[in-house]
Amino acid sequence: MALAIYSTATGRLRRIISNSAGENQSNRELEDAHLAFAGETRIRLRDNLGIDGIEAAVLTDSGITPANDRYAVIDSSGDVVNTLLADPLAGDSIPEHTLVASDTARIGWRITRAGQFQRTIAEIDEDIDTELRKRAFALSPTTSITQAEKDERIAAANVRLAELDIEQTARIAPR
Repeated sequence: MALAIYSTATGRLRRIISNSAGENQSNRELEDAHLAFAGETRIRLRDNLGIDGIEAAVLTDSGITPANDRYAVIDSSGDVVNTLLADPLAGDSIPEHTLVASDTARIGWRITRAGQFQRTIAEIDEDIDTELRKRAFALSPTTSITQAEKDERIAAANVRLAELDIEQTARIAPR
């Protein structure tokens, strides 16, 4: 027998406790030894379900499809200092930091007062360099593409460069 313990609020699997064949605990002793905390629900399962089977059983039991569980850890100045998997509705937190759900945020990014993530200047500069290289390639006399294709590539590069300029200006502007 195994126990799956999940967040009642989010349906996120928190722990799996298995009573392997080598242990001499009864099912009752196993359940008593691993009580769920406040805000958690536990379900009894077969031992051989595997993680996918356990998550499916939790989904069936809870009726909740867990949302994104990747969070950016934000310090008091608004900088992303780490990213991690968490479930704040189940009590996950980091003292003196804020957890903000994000699929994309990276260490070094900043969050604005409006709640938008800003990339680092180095990442923006790298994208600018890439767009400049694309534009230079399109302008190269040795490039074997039609004039219409050159014009299209240059226009696309110019649009992207304008977007990157706006992003860069926002990143370096005082908060």
